[in-house]
Amino acid sequence: MKLTITRNKDPLSFGQGVRIFLNGAPTIQLIEGQKAEMVLHLPEQSSVILSVKEIKRTSLQIKDGDHILLERNPIYLFLAVSGIFLLVSSFLFHFPSSYAFPLLISSFLVEQFKLRKIR
Repeated sequence: MKLTITRNKDPLSFGQGVRIFLNGAPTIQLIEGQKAEMVLHLPEQSSVILSVKEIKRTSLQIKDGDHILLERNPIYLFLAVSGIFLLVSSFLFHFPSSYAFPLLISSFLVEQFKLRKIR
């Protein structure tokens, strides 16, 4: 089985790698903009689940020849950046920081990354 995984460039990754799991076992770590091609030697009819286990698990069933794109979930990005912005602003402009907490807590409830097939 041949598999290609590409990680998008991400403004908030700060060079941090994302660990990819195949059927629950750690396989490879991708940094921003990296592309990896793998050849997997698995039984013919076996099911393969590709996953990312960050704050909330993201998974996708794959098959031979798939090209997978790993990208940051835009909803997570919006919630996290907005929450941090409001938190910092509350200290600078002296308004209650409680406005930031619903956004920050919500960011932990959505998937941090998305996996999707592009070919």
